[in-house]
Amino acid sequence: MIFLAVWVVGSIFILSASAGLKRVRIDQRQLYVSNYVKEISIPFGAIVDVEQNRWLNIRPVTIYFREPTEFGDKATFMPKARIRLLFWKVDPVVDELKNLAGISR
Repeated sequence: MIFLAVWVVGSIFILSASAGLKRVRIDQRQLYVSNYVKEISIPFGAIVDVEQNRWLNIRPVTIYFREPTEFGDKATFMPKARIRLLFWKVDPVVDELKNLAGISR
């Protein structure tokens, strides 16, 4: 029974951590966010803040928007995996998105 309980709690944690992940890509003019069914474009000026959770293994990045989009007021995605010796450092994609949005650190 203990094994089953740990299995269920672990499964719920993994599902809650990854169920809301989006696919994010950029070009020179705007941000594209997809839920793997539909894709929307968002101008960089709509970005209010960009943060990364460095405590989770997947190190998700969350982009907060000025106004709600079709997917809500934020989009969370998993950046490309990089070998990290300095795990406490922020992923370069966070700084890149902040620069494109004109957000100072």
